[in-house]
Amino acid sequence: MKNLKYILFSCFLFSSIAVFSQKNEVRISGEISHLFHDLNLPRIDEYQYINPKGIEFAYFYSLQNDWKIGTSLFYNWSTFYTHLDEKYDSNESGISILFKKRFHTSNNQKSNWTFSFGSYNGAASNITFYYNHRGDYWSKVDNWDEMPDSFSEKFFSDLYTDIGWVRNFKNFGIISLSPFIKYRIIKNNMNDKYTGLQFGMKLNYSFCF
Repeated sequence: MKNLKYILFSCFLFSSIAVFSQKNEVRISGEISHLFHDLNLPRIDEYQYINPKGIEFAYFYSLQNDWKIGTSLFYNWSTFYTHLDEKYDSNESGISILFKKRFHTSNNQKSNWTFSFGSYNGAASNITFYYNHRGDYWSKVDNWDEMPDSFSEKFFSDLYTDIGWVRNFKNFGIISLSPFIKYRIIKNNMNDKYTGLQFGMKLNYSFCF
C-alpha cells in the first residue's frame, strides 16, 4: 500500500509538471535512408536500393521564440561500397547536437511544421567485409586479419537538416514525420566511394513535460 501511494504521488507530480511546464521534449525515432555512391554497379541490383536503418533517442529543451535545443543518441545499420566487388556492413553510433524551430501552427493548434539542423558525430563498429563473386552473390570474408584496410579511422561527422510535420494527440503524445538530408564532412575508412550525401525519412514519437 505504501508503494502504491508513492506511485500515485509520482504520477500526480509528473502530470503536474507536464501541464505547467512543457519545456522538455523526449523523442524516439526510427529512420530509413538512401546513401549515394560514386561507383557504377549496373550488375548489382541491391546497390540501387541500399536502405540504412536507424534508431534515435533525443531530448529537447524549449528556448524563446519557438526554438528548441537538443541532443540525441543514435544507432544505425549501414552498408558502404569501396570497390565494385567489395562492401562493408557496419553499425554507426554516436551523439548529435540539434536546433529545432517551429515556423507554422494550424488554426486548431493540433499540427505544426518544424525546421531542424545540427550535426551527427560518432564512430563505426561491428565492421563486416563482403566480397562479390562476378556479380552473382556476396559472401562474407571471415579472415579479418587478411583484410587490406586497417580501418584505423572510424570516426565521422555529418551535417544534418530536416523539415517535420508534427501532429499533437494531447494525452497520447506527439507523432511527426521528418524528411531529412545528411552530408558527411568527415569520412571514415569505409567511405572511399561514398559521396557523403544521404536522404531519408524519420518517424518520431514524442512527449513533453
